[in-house]
Amino acid sequence: MQQPHLPLLVAGKGEQVTLKLVAQYADACNLTHPTPEELIHKFALIDRYCEALGRDAREIRRTIYVKGFVGATDAEAMEQAQHASKKFPLDQQRIRGLLGVS
Repeated sequence: MQQPHLPLLVAGKGEQVTLKLVAQYADACNLTHPTPEELIHKFALIDRYCEALGRDAREIRRTIYVKGFVGATDAEAMEQAQHASKKFPLDQQRIRGLLGVS
């Protein structure tokens, strides 16, 4: 890669290609809607791939994308979450998102 270069953020969770590209080229990575267990697993893979390449994994900024739902009450936040996403049911929103009171 040309030096200097614009910072490169690679987004995705694929273990065989995407995370290896993160380890090799990325200045930052982004995982979308990870569960806590998935987050630990994917970041550990990035660490392992970096080690295999001789790269310091701490050079890579790690980010996640989650949806957040805030309401005046817990019930209001839950209602927002319930209507916002067809992809993740409410129980998954609790695991993969942020729900709470303002």
